[in-house]
Amino acid sequence: MRDNLHLYFEQAQGNEKDRFLTAFAIAELEVIKNRNVQENGSMAVVLYIKDGKANVVHAGDARAISFGDNGIVSFETKDHVLERQDELERIKQIYSDQKVFSRRVHMKDDTHKCSRINGLPTTRLIGDPTCKGVSKKNPNGDGAIIAEPEYASFYLSQNNKYSILATDGIWDVITEEAAAQIFNAAMADTIENLREKYSEKPMMENKDAHRIIRGALINLINMDEKDFNQQYSETPWNMIAYKHGISEKAIRDYLTKRPYLGVTEENFNTMYSNHPLPSSLEGTAMPLLPNRTPMMEDLTKEQMGGASEHAEKLMLVARALREEAVKRGSTDNIAVCVVDLSQYINDVPQSLSYYKQLQRWWHCLSGLKKGIIGSASAVSLFAIVGALYYQLAR
Repeated sequence: MRDNLHLYFEQAQGNEKDRFLTAFAIAELEVIKNRNVQENGSMAVVLYIKDGKANVVHAGDARAISFGDNGIVSFETKDHVLERQDELERIKQIYSDQKVFSRRVHMKDDTHKCSRINGLPTTRLIGDPTCKGVSKKNPNGDGAIIAEPEYASFYLSQNNKYSILATDGIWDVITEEAAAQIFNAAMADTIENLREKYSEKPMMENKDAHRIIRGALINLINMDEKDFNQQYSETPWNMIAYKHGISEKAIRDYLTKRPYLGVTEENFNTMYSNHPLPSSLEGTAMPLLPNRTPMMEDLTKEQMGGASEHAEKLMLVARALREEAVKRGSTDNIAVCVVDLSQYINDVPQSLSYYKQLQRWWHCLSGLKKGIIGSASAVSLFAIVGALYYQLAR
């Protein structure tokens, strides 16, 4: 997906926003027509730097933030979820019939752990045609869940020297401000200490592990799926396996002998790790797979900016964020990338037009507003005065 989006963007015409809209639209068409991925979809967040300007596009609940050495977050994307009033209003216009809306949309309450539309927690993503209502009669879906990304841009300054792009596995348990503080603390550490703490290779797990293994248990126990779900709907699958005497080897054999599940003997040990039973069952423990461990993905040093020591440090800082999320209880899949933007600040044109300078001042002072200033009108005033001063000083 990453490589394809890059290709589509390079081939598109127009300004950065138009090119990204085109790239996402083409990616959506490619996924929709690929019948092998009818049930798959993906959120996306992209950071593109050119001439000292950051271009950010996103669809879904993967998030991007930017901040400086002071840890104040000066930019953040807003997740495309039902809790966003503008997204909810857009969905209400699509499902104007209240009965249809009630059937398709479930807001978070005592019954539903998170808000969902057609079973999905996000209102925008690439792919997942089934949840979008795509069919031969309706090839574009019903228009509720869309792939159109949201675009934002800003010029780089000392207030946005760094950026974190991550999936909701990070943001479910770490606030933007906390992530910035964790990042800055890790960057202040020595690379030797970071290597000692985070040098292990990332754990990888099949994204659909819970569903796949529960499916395997249904067949290994030889139960009807409906009966199984009624009896074990709230039971972790490793405890179900223990109760029925199903070993890790049995699960391994079942998964690896069915190629369509995507689990081979070669990648099994990387995708799944051994885990003992709870301490309450000590003495009877047989090795079983963990009930739920997030899928974690590392970028290579080259992807982080080269094979330098600085690139390695960025990779280790990304792992520090990942480990903190797991420590705080994240059970969702985690992919995190940290970017040092300071090297691009000098690329900002010295003679920007008036409105671009105003935008830059606004972006700078918006960060101060979060940490110091509580009045939006004061921020507006300072931004305008600052921009005018710049023009007069020239």
